[in-house]
Amino acid sequence: MQKRANIVYSYILLTIVLFALGWLAQSSLTFFSNDTGLRFLQIRELIAHRWLTFAVDYPARFLDPELAHPPFYYAYSLLNNEFYLYITPFLPLLTSFAYTVIGRWGLPLLPVLGGVLTAVATYKLGVLTQVKHARWLLWAAVFATPVLFYSLELWDHTLAAACAMWAIYGLAHGIRSGRWQSVVGGGVAAGLGLGQRPEMYVFAIALAVGLLVAAPRRWRLWLAYIGGGVAATLPVWWLQYRWVGHPLGMAFAPHLFDYGRPQTYPVLPYSGMDIPPAVKIGRLLLYIEARDAATFLAALLVIIGAFIIVFALRVPRWRQRRWLYSGLVLSGLGYGLFLWQAWANLLPGVLTTFPLFSLALAYIDRDDDSEATRPIYQLVLVTALIFLGVMLAVWPTFGGEQWGARYLLPLYPLLLFLAFYVATIWERPLPKTMTMLLGGLLLFSLLLQLSG
Repeated sequence: MQKRANIVYSYILLTIVLFALGWLAQSSLTFFSNDTGLRFLQIRELIAHRWLTFAVDYPARFLDPELAHPPFYYAYSLLNNEFYLYITPFLPLLTSFAYTVIGRWGLPLLPVLGGVLTAVATYKLGVLTQVKHARWLLWAAVFATPVLFYSLELWDHTLAAACAMWAIYGLAHGIRSGRWQSVVGGGVAAGLGLGQRPEMYVFAIALAVGLLVAAPRRWRLWLAYIGGGVAATLPVWWLQYRWVGHPLGMAFAPHLFDYGRPQTYPVLPYSGMDIPPAVKIGRLLLYIEARDAATFLAALLVIIGAFIIVFALRVPRWRQRRWLYSGLVLSGLGYGLFLWQAWANLLPGVLTTFPLFSLALAYIDRDDDSEATRPIYQLVLVTALIFLGVMLAVWPTFGGEQWGARYLLPLYPLLLFLAFYVATIWERPLPKTMTMLLGGLLLFSLLLQLSG
């Protein structure tokens, strides 16, 4: 009973800390980027129109009847001669009610709620698989990942991450207990996530593949996932169809089907230049500034350090403390250079902002794993790898100015869990070494998020 009370107190404390930081970040009504500013604009427009439409007013319409010079850069469609912004509807809609009642105090509510729910699901996944230091997962899921940054901004990324993690937890609990009801809950969470961010469509598919790998002969669980997903997706699609005329909504339909897109925009992304795929993939993974020796050296040290850590755990003859410590030192030097850069620059990329990446991907063989938790490990690992691989292959943009990789935010808590799981397995033959390795990489990650 005391242990349960303590974890509830931790939930409350985490919520209070995040809400205080979120209010400090948003109360001035100065926003991180155009994307977050557009969400505040949508909130005000919903209130002004008394929640009758998601269309936004163009005050200079009488000066620009041809709508050739709107102030919304390239983030809008024209439907029935009205402007609709390329954002998901649920965060602005729900926040608009809170903003009406409690003013600026209502702005951080949903991003903070998303961050807390992400952390709780990550912690519960750790408890389910009996990883060591599971209590750390609650705080690390926020303060050792970019979930911290996005919990403080008026953005929908943490809501998507929360849906993703509860979907994973629902499936993992169903696999462990055999209860299909838990898998239905996971499917519902995945379906609700489709209304928060378009990249959740990729995540839902990756999760389905992960379930097939982790429980290949348990078709009851597969049907439960589909049933739960459909039950949540249909209302999301119906609401978006009623609100904006397309079931996929304004954050997805214009990009996939050119829904309502003007033939040209007064302002084009990146001055109309096409961004090469290599640049998009690079920015999603790692930060290397053009003609900058410091970021190149930092990236090189991080890659070499990660390579050594993975090989030291995977190759028996390399499985020595000196190699693991060497990888940790090289990673520390690389992330030290990135920390120096972070005082003046935003750092994009998963590897750039998540030092535990190498430990997360040190694959555990069946012989070294626990039979009871092996399917859950497979579920998380396969889902993470499929999600990352498909996003790198098909996603059309890298997200502009950002901290970490915002389109890949659901990946971070998955990798965090995997890192703790791997550390738990390898702590048996290498107890002190794994504690040092996990603690060192976790410290680097904490420092990076605080600098962000």
